Formats: sequence, structure tokens, C-alpha cells
Amino acid sequence: MKNADKIQSIKSAHPFKIWDLAVYILVAAAVVGLLVAASGPAGSSVRISYFDAAENMKTITLPLDKDDTVTLPLAEGHVFIVTIKGGMVWAAGSDCRDQVCIGMGKISRVGQQIICLPNKVTITITGESFSDGDV
Repeated sequence: MKNADKIQSIKSAHPFKIWDLAVYILVAAAVVGLLVAASGPAGSSVRISYFDAAENMKTITLPLDKDDTVTLPLAEGHVFIVTIKGGMVWAAGSDCRDQVCIGMGKISRVGQQIICLPNKVTITITGESFSDGDV
């Protein structure tokens, strides 16, 4: 079989269809949507919710524009460390087994969260979100 015949047989076996184009457009729109959502407004503060050593729910709010490191004493002797630096916040230390919270990296945009399920800690970026005129 010649190369031209091979190419023709491939083209005829699975021709490009209009639905293929529709799928490509939908995927591109989803990617653009995710990029826009990830580039939301920068937050102004961070809210940290956790259960302390006495199993009481605590919430603290700290500014994102002030560098700080906070060590949270948790239930059952566990410890969780949160670092704020340069307008970003991250889980700097945790004694949980899987360390998923550490792997979530640095966050700085309104609505972004870092969650440590084993230690029951939630870190949320707060501030002004998009208004109708901004979209």
C-alpha cells in the first residue's frame, strides 16, 4: 500500500466532524473559565478556622499584608503551622499523615482555601469579590 493510500484510508476511517469542533470549543471555554476564576481579586485577609486543644471551634482573621507565622495548638496534641508572607498564605507545617494540605501550595485570591481534614483546619482567603460591574 502506498503512502497516499494509507493517508486516504486514515482520513476515510475517522473523518473530522462538526461535533469534534464543538468539543474543542467547549474545552477551550472551560480552560479560559478556570483561568479567569483563578485570577480573581487578591484577598485582603485570611480566616483560619480550627478546633483547639479543648475541642472548641476557633476562628482567627489575620491581614494578608502583614508577614506572620501562626502555630495552632489542636486537639489531641496536634500542631498546625500557617505562614503569611508577601500577600500569600500556606500551610507551613502539619503533623497529619498525608500532608495534602502542605501540597496545596500558596494561596492569595478571594475564595481560595486550604483544608486539612485530619486536623480539622480550614484556611480561607477573604476580601472583596467581583462585583457585577467587574465581570
